[in-house]
Amino acid sequence: MRIVLYPIVLLGVSACAGNTYTQPDKDGVGEDLDTADTAEDSDADTDADSDTDTDTDTDTDTDTDTDTDSDTDTDTDTDTPSDLCTNSFDPLHESGWIKDFDITVNGTSTTGAQQGAGYGWSTSGEKVYLMYDDVDDATMGWQATLYIGCDMGPETGMYLAEWDAIIGSMTAYAAPSDPRRYLPEEADIGPITTWEYSYTNDLDAGLGVPLTQTVEGYYDAYGMETITLFDGTEVEAYHLLNTYTMDVAGQLAEGTIDQWWVAGLGLVREEHNDTMNGTVAMTRELTGYSGLSPR
Repeated sequence: MRIVLYPIVLLGVSACAGNTYTQPDKDGVGEDLDTADTAEDSDADTDADSDTDTDTDTDTDTDTDTDTDSDTDTDTDTDTPSDLCTNSFDPLHESGWIKDFDITVNGTSTTGAQQGAGYGWSTSGEKVYLMYDDVDDATMGWQATLYIGCDMGPETGMYLAEWDAIIGSMTAYAAPSDPRRYLPEEADIGPITTWEYSYTNDLDAGLGVPLTQTVEGYYDAYGMETITLFDGTEVEAYHLLNTYTMDVAGQLAEGTIDQWWVAGLGLVREEHNDTMNGTVAMTRELTGYSGLSPR
């Protein structure tokens, strides 16, 4: 259980279908129907005298109707609530995006995806972003929904508030006592720094009794590094190393998770090492995306 559970709890998140949004109809464009003026003059003078009168009447009507209708309709709609933060290094505020990954779990090769799912509410009633995180492996994979909040602790940034998942044939749910900050706010991304975290979980793993999980660790931010994506594009990535220790019902785990985050794309690469066993527990590498653009 240790090896299966901690990638979900600790990896941190980015990639979700976004909210379906229909652009409201714009106002009708004004139309002016102008009817042309027609003027006809007919003069006929008949003199009983033998006079010849020539009457020439020239009637010229010039009607110039200029109608200028300028209807300017500006609809600014956003799927992102004004009370949720935005961070281009984890663009959960964008809608309709998906990212594909090559993944290894304990040496087994597979694939997976992350997908933005708009926003919703946590079980405690806080407005949060939602993201789907899937790993396609029948025994070691999962289908998870991650609940991501903003500024949920003493420091500003992106926080993992809770998650629920199907892991193999097991369902699981967890809400940390203290949401874990996994990214600083965008304005603070770049400098070398460190921050710590600790929390407990009553982990419902569908076993009839909750499992008590305690986790503590720290992040080392190594600043910006140039990396090459799957398509040969060179980008600047924010490199984080998460070092943790964990106890799940008396079962101990220690590890490190290297992550690289790119503005406009979010998480693009990670490597999870089990330092107790000296093995690579999981790797994830971006292989494709839609609805996003690196910058």
